[in-house]
Amino acid sequence: MSTFYVPESAMVITAHPDDAEFSSAGTVARWIKAGARVAYVLCTSGDAGIDEPGMTRERAAENP
Repeated sequence: MSTFYVPESAMVITAHPDDAEFSSAGTVARWIKAGARVAYVLCTSGDAGIDEPGMTRERAAENP
C-alpha cells in the first residue's frame, strides 16, 4: 500500500510566474485536492520573458 504525504499547508516560492507549472504543479494540485492550503510567492514581477507580439514589460507586470 502506498501513502501520499499531504501537508496541512504549503508555500510555493518561485522566481517567475510559470516556474511552478514546470516544476511542482502536479504535486501542488494533488495537495490542494486533498485539502491542503497553498500560497504562492513570486519573487519577480513577471515583466520579462513573454513571447507575445506587442507585449510590453509594463503590461506583463499588471495585475489581472
